[in-house]
Amino acid sequence: MACEPIKISAVPASAVTVTFDRFPSGDLIKSDVILKGSEFLGDGILVAGSPESSYCSRATAAAVRTYGSSANLLTTADPSNVEECNNILLKIQFASPAQSVTRKFIGATPTYTMKAYDDRGALLGTVQQDAVFGDGTFKISYSSLSTNIDHVTFGRRSAITAVTAIVYGE
Repeated sequence: MACEPIKISAVPASAVTVTFDRFPSGDLIKSDVILKGSEFLGDGILVAGSPESSYCSRATAAAVRTYGSSANLLTTADPSNVEECNNILLKIQFASPAQSVTRKFIGATPTYTMKAYDDRGALLGTVQQDAVFGDGTFKISYSSLSTNIDHVTFGRRSAITAVTAIVYGE
C-alpha cells in the first residue's frame, strides 16, 4: 500500500484594509478634516505627519481630503491650514505589529519611498515606487519575515503625499 503525501495548505493571512471615505464609526467623511491621529484607531492605525528635520515642522497632524466623487485621500497638513505641508512624510503606526503593509496612493512624477520600522525604531527595510501624474493609483508594499512592523513612513518632500488605502496584516 503506497502512502499518500500529506498536503498542508497555507492559512491565508488576515488583512485589514483602511480607506478614508468613512471613519471606523461609520460616519461619512464629507469635507476636509484635520486629524488628531487616533480617528482610525478602530481600524488599528494611528496617523501622524512625520516632518524631516525642521521642514514644515508644524505638520503634526494629517488630513483627509475629499475631491468630489473621487476617493478621499489621506495626506499631511498644517493643523491651521489644510492646504499647507501636504508634502512631508505620512507616518502610520499599527496598534498590533504587522507582517506586511501595502499603500495605494495617487502620485505626481517622482519616486515615492516607504520605510518600515520595528517597535524600537530600527529600520526593517525600504521600498520605492515611481508614480506618473494622471496615470491612476499606484501601490507600494513591504513584507517582513516576521510580524514585527510597528510603523511605516511614506512620502516625498517634493510632492504631495496622497494615500487612498492602507492594507496591512499578519
